[in-house]
Amino acid sequence: MGNSKATLVSITTEKRHKEYLSMVSTSSEAILIIDSNKNLIEINNHGLSLFHSNSKTQIQQQIQTWATESQPHLNGQSENLIKTICEQIIQSKSVFYETDWKFVDTHQNPFWVHFWLTPFLLFDSFTLQFVIRKIEDPQENLDQLHQFTDGGPDSSLILFQNPKLFKKKSYPFSLTTQKVTQQQIAHPVASKFRELQAKAQQLFIGLRELPNYNHQSYFTYLMTAFQAMITLWDFAQQNRVVLEKPETYNLKRWEIGDIASKIGQLYYHYYLRTSILSYLHESYEFYKMIRFHGYYNNVFEPKDPTLVIRKMRYLARFILVCLLTENISSLIEVKSEMKKTVRAYEQTFQLPDSQEWWTVLSELDQILMVNTMKYSSKVEQMIQVSYRLHQNYFSVYHRINKSLYSIFDSEPRYHLKEAIITGNKTQIKFSEMLVDLLRFTELLEIIEDKDPTELIQSPKYKCPHKLLLYRPTISQFLTTLSSTTSILESYEENSALLLYISAEGFFSPLANIGGAQLNPTFRDLNSFKFDSIPPNVLSSHDLLPFTRSPCLLIVDSSSSFVFQEIPPIYGKSFICLSSPQNQFPGIDPIEGGIFTLFLTNPIYAICKITSIRIPQEQFETAILLFENTIQKLIFINLCDLLQNLYQEFNQDQLMFSRLGISENDSIEKQTEISTMKLENHANDNLVIQEENTVSNNQSDWEKIAQFENLIVLVRFLDDPFFRTIILRFIFFEYICKTHRELRSDPDYWPKSTFRLPNDFLNNPKLKESVEKLLSFLDCSHHFI
Repeated sequence: MGNSKATLVSITTEKRHKEYLSMVSTSSEAILIIDSNKNLIEINNHGLSLFHSNSKTQIQQQIQTWATESQPHLNGQSENLIKTICEQIIQSKSVFYETDWKFVDTHQNPFWVHFWLTPFLLFDSFTLQFVIRKIEDPQENLDQLHQFTDGGPDSSLILFQNPKLFKKKSYPFSLTTQKVTQQQIAHPVASKFRELQAKAQQLFIGLRELPNYNHQSYFTYLMTAFQAMITLWDFAQQNRVVLEKPETYNLKRWEIGDIASKIGQLYYHYYLRTSILSYLHESYEFYKMIRFHGYYNNVFEPKDPTLVIRKMRYLARFILVCLLTENISSLIEVKSEMKKTVRAYEQTFQLPDSQEWWTVLSELDQILMVNTMKYSSKVEQMIQVSYRLHQNYFSVYHRINKSLYSIFDSEPRYHLKEAIITGNKTQIKFSEMLVDLLRFTELLEIIEDKDPTELIQSPKYKCPHKLLLYRPTISQFLTTLSSTTSILESYEENSALLLYISAEGFFSPLANIGGAQLNPTFRDLNSFKFDSIPPNVLSSHDLLPFTRSPCLLIVDSSSSFVFQEIPPIYGKSFICLSSPQNQFPGIDPIEGGIFTLFLTNPIYAICKITSIRIPQEQFETAILLFENTIQKLIFINLCDLLQNLYQEFNQDQLMFSRLGISENDSIEKQTEISTMKLENHANDNLVIQEENTVSNNQSDWEKIAQFENLIVLVRFLDDPFFRTIILRFIFFEYICKTHRELRSDPDYWPKSTFRLPNDFLNNPKLKESVEKLLSFLDCSHHFI
């Protein structure tokens, strides 16, 4: 190959990853990186792979292991250099080496190495880069030498080795490498299995590199990966006896479990995007089958920690699926097994990452606590709280909808097609699923009476596509939002977006500016000027360009009120629902937002704020009472209000002549007023002066404003998800205004861009129905 000189580079972004991937044009080059986020990355002509670790000690141990194991195959110069570099790395000192030399195989056979030729320690953030080159092309098929780790969305690291040169060893971050004989390589069944395995694994890992907002490419790629994994699964099952023979492949049971686990992951990720519960149940069945057949039962026998880590990852995924399928009995069993596995892992290997697995179990206990309600200490008395909608729920509103839209026949009816769910709060979570994200994710799903397996082909109700963003950067969030609004244009007319944000608040009273913190990167907010917004804070102005498309915005944050300032300047329908500015008294914010809880399960929210415990039968009865009586009554009253406003508005034609405008000008004029309010919000006198220049009759303009503010509801109430959220928001407003501790302080009330008349919540029938519900729950003494 000749002398080669490596260049110092730092790869920190996905874009740079792709740039350097294009540099590796042949199979003779590869790049290995440990970046500042402690990601172990390899870039080669086969693609990019990633293994994530939160432990600096683990990475140091891995480097030391690589150095030690490489010494027998290196010449003296290399051995001394490796030793010096490792000493510098362990001490976390900044070093830079650039040299001209190559690896020497003592057997004079070319091979791929996962050590380094030219190493670098970049800056002071524990960033390492290794450039690897092989001497010449191996004679054997490289695909036959690939050994894969667990891979996929959680972790992946591709190691290229010549099995003739290395003995079976245990690497902290890689799969135990088995010796592969010439007989095994030559066997047609084993060769075909490796080929299918390499293809399926490459596609599976590639899912991580796809943008999360491009549905078409994502679903196409996912189905390709799914088909490849199913083909591998079928081939392994059909040739199980042959593959298990030592002279053929020596297939292990945990390898079969790995394939099934990846199929379960693909089902799960498809469910997350589509909201179709049948795919979640398919994921559950695969995970259940793995446990039933005991594919991971003997992972401790080889004394390889990576195999035990595989099992613990599988159990963690299974637990999350049990939580989402509301299968408490299975969840408790799997949790018990995982606890035993973590304890055995800690005692057997004594590795520092054991504490991380105990943290996972602790997170599970916490999220289970906030999503269940115990009536007694017995497990069977534990109530699993569901946030999903049942199909029977929709038939209640069909007749009322016909009556409403017979009057508003010219108004568009928006339907939810896309949903972006974003979270960044200090609250209980499991994996990257915050409590608020979990609750709102389930709200956009429908429980149907059919067998879940029958619904894969023909679901009766269509749920929206969902995108979950956990602590995104501003650029990631805006890119996703921009792409999603573009996708809306490809749907049929009247498609709408739901944008949910649960985030820490930021507000500067002196400058009267604020927003929602989407990412905790910048924690020292005091370092910013009073008249500026930190880089990780989303402001109302950031969202203004995206209101061109119909959108329902929901913000659960202490500074959510700033998003009420977004004006509908593009003539499209926009609704913003904001949480109360102050936290509900007596509620720990780490357990999730009360505002989100009322939107997802109002009965559980009432139990939470009143600290009551009720048996499951009473809990389910209260839910039916709310859905069939109170929520329905709110909808009927809302329809009556809109119909009365419409008739009154159309009959008062003299109002338009007094204002000197036509009926069609009302939206434009009202928009002008809204814009001036936004521009002059710091000077109340100036706002009044500007409004007076538009109209000399304030009462007429208020009538137009009331109609225009409420008419937007007509456009959203036809969709079952939008309707549910709006009606529950109104109920939450009623609860806050009648609560004995909150009724006198508006900072504890939610806000919306539509404003109901003061007498709407004082409806006698509504008040009577709510009192019956509160009496049934035995908590009426908390309200007036």
